[in-house]
Amino acid sequence: MKIESLTIYLTKAGWRNWAYLAIKSDGLTGWSEFSDSNCCISSTIQTIIFSREILIGSNINQYIASLSILKCRLRQNLASSTKALAALENALIDLRCKSLGIPAYELLGGAVHQPLPYYWSHFGTTRVRAYQECLLPALTSHEQLYDLVQMAVSEGTRTFKSNICALNGAHSLVYMPGSGKGIRYNRPTWTESCDAVRLINSWLETCYKAAPQCSFAIDLNYNLPGPLLKQLPISAAWYELDLDSCHALSQQRSVFTVITGENILELDQQASYMSSQFVDIMSVDPAWLSWSRLSSAITLSNLYNKPLTLHNYNSHLSTAMAYSYGQLIPNLHYIELDLDDVPWKDDIVDALPVLSEGHVTVRSGPGWGVNILLAELKPYILHEY
Repeated sequence: MKIESLTIYLTKAGWRNWAYLAIKSDGLTGWSEFSDSNCCISSTIQTIIFSREILIGSNINQYIASLSILKCRLRQNLASSTKALAALENALIDLRCKSLGIPAYELLGGAVHQPLPYYWSHFGTTRVRAYQECLLPALTSHEQLYDLVQMAVSEGTRTFKSNICALNGAHSLVYMPGSGKGIRYNRPTWTESCDAVRLINSWLETCYKAAPQCSFAIDLNYNLPGPLLKQLPISAAWYELDLDSCHALSQQRSVFTVITGENILELDQQASYMSSQFVDIMSVDPAWLSWSRLSSAITLSNLYNKPLTLHNYNSHLSTAMAYSYGQLIPNLHYIELDLDDVPWKDDIVDALPVLSEGHVTVRSGPGWGVNILLAELKPYILHEY
């Protein structure tokens, strides 16, 4: 079997774009998702386009060797090519498994198919910042937040993660200066940063009042200065934060559980975070790492006894990929799911994840077990490469 084509589909999906790669051979299509919400997608796409001259015409059963050749060609720009290489490897794994008629987790060394614990990512956040794009009710008050928690619990979710949200009627917003979003400018005053701590406390109080038996976490992203970490309420199940260096935690860490790492893609950096006494759980993204790097992260997590949580806030294909990799992680913390989304999310795949009592199951089938329905996706495609 020789690779015949590589096609990228960039799709508008509410508050971010979804990006898909399709690799074809002998009537089969290998799929991967490599969505990226923060303006980094262009370089990834260009690297995938460049890879055509290496991969087209190569044998699918020799995909590891083909990727090695591609890495050599990208040697002087390898660090910025990580996500593109992951997208390619994930699609090639899907294609190879379909040629063999086996699930991805079997090819990679596992033979387990079991439900995995999940948490609802961006809980409430989407209804603050992107309710119009996703055709959802706006979230503007703590009374509405209370009702939203109870609704989610009645539908089976038990663990939630939110961003820093200010619920203030028509002026509600997501506090995200670290990404240049969510306030008037990306240099907040000290007072505004202190107010963010107050917002977190109010949010957690409302959530636990609505469902004291559940767990609620907060994603700080890059948005709070270090000294304020000591002032965060300890009631959160965990705090997730992004740092350019894990050493920054050593001076500011409080007594709460810390998750970090979703933006850490290189093995040496992962090792630094895994070995840090100030990091409790590592977050890794299968769409951005693929098996080559994720397998190393799993080894490190076992070595340092650090659970892994799977970063995933995209479409059902990304969930299927994360689910397959989750079967291979002995000390899995959670798989992340984004349950508030565009209304056509279910229409573009041939199988949906099943949620029950805080766990998710994805259909077992060749490859990821889930395929993109191109005809259903077509109305939402921004650009085809």
